[in-house]
Amino acid sequence: MARSCQISDEETQATQRAFVKRHSERLLEADAFWKLTNFVLQSKKELQDRKKSVSVPYLSLLQLMGHSRNCKASEPLDKVYAFLGLAEPGHGIQVDYSKTANSVLTEVACAIILREEGLDIIGIALQNNRLRVQSPTDQLPSWVPDWSVKDDASTEYKTFLEDIRYDSMNYSLGPSQASQTRKAVVSFHADSHGRPNRILRARGILADCLIRAKPSATASSFSHIVGESGTEIKTVPNARIGDEVWVLLGCKDTFTLRKDGGLYTVLGHAMVLERNPMFEDVLSGILNERVQAAREAQHIREGGLIERLGRGEAATTDLMIS
Repeated sequence: MARSCQISDEETQATQRAFVKRHSERLLEADAFWKLTNFVLQSKKELQDRKKSVSVPYLSLLQLMGHSRNCKASEPLDKVYAFLGLAEPGHGIQVDYSKTANSVLTEVACAIILREEGLDIIGIALQNNRLRVQSPTDQLPSWVPDWSVKDDASTEYKTFLEDIRYDSMNYSLGPSQASQTRKAVVSFHADSHGRPNRILRARGILADCLIRAKPSATASSFSHIVGESGTEIKTVPNARIGDEVWVLLGCKDTFTLRKDGGLYTVLGHAMVLERNPMFEDVLSGILNERVQAAREAQHIREGGLIERLGRGEAATTDLMIS
């Protein structure tokens, strides 16, 4: 009899826990629904106000995509096409449900980059990259955000950003202003399978190359590596010797990239610990001015970045990013 009561109590507790979980999920869904409803209504009001006054701007497509990723949709393309009417005109995106989700996500990313003349979108793409469900025959490029994945404040990547002190609040990733006010210089190209716009050609400055791990580094959420310049760099845990740190024009953040053949892949953010005055100011963007100054003065110093700058080897370079 006691055993029967014990089992009954355990079943009751399990039922109660399941009920609480379902109730919590419904509350979260309801909260997200009302936030979205309020956002859409406010967006419509802003568009109506714009008809009366040109001083009210359209909503940016980037802002709309940030909201759409938290919406539920049985058809992933609805998360894009449902919001096009609220976005500022001129993106050139046509509704076409015959396209794959990755094709449309890439098309949206290209449109945002061209409109904003910047590459800060790459920082957003990295936020949920481990949650992507990749098809072996239709890979989403590393520089394209997957807006079909719901935003999650507790991803491993966001923990990594916190651990290296790269503030990820609202995707405004810290105080870095690596390219200052320089605009992106980009073009888009088909990949080896003929899929259009899957390769981003961007202009950047090679800031450093990873050459050895810091012996005392024990963190599991990031790699602590010494660059060729002697500067310490904190970056993603899957970084390895030979990977490169780049400043991309039109992007405020610095990234670790890996080269494979003629193509680069964006691995993640790179926190450059600027303690050596000869190699400082990468994150604050003074590196761009130093490139020109080093070329003019032919300032050659053995070891790393300044030597490359002095020889003209570290001037802006176009790189192909998949």
